[in-house]
Amino acid sequence: MVAPVTNRGDATGLVELFLPDRPDDDDGMRQIAATAHALAYIVIANRSFTDVYQWGRRTRPLNLAAEVQHRLLPASLACEAAQFMVAGALETGDARRR
Repeated sequence: MVAPVTNRGDATGLVELFLPDRPDDDDGMRQIAATAHALAYIVIANRSFTDVYQWGRRTRPLNLAAEVQHRLLPASLACEAAQFMVAGALETGDARRR
């Protein structure tokens, strides 16, 4: 089961759960959603104190100029509302070079 990790419309990521059985009631699904939401708070509160979260998002290391650009980009990759969701990502120029 995959649950979105979101906080105030900011999509932080996804959490994948391996459960023996699918929750058979709405209460079980609500508990999973609440847990994923709590995880979003943990990630948001701690990501400014460590670079472990950034390492997990990257596929290859950035040079200094690309790192500076990356730090200036907005933190969220998505914006949610009742009627729509917009998602996207911007990679700095260095990420394309290999």
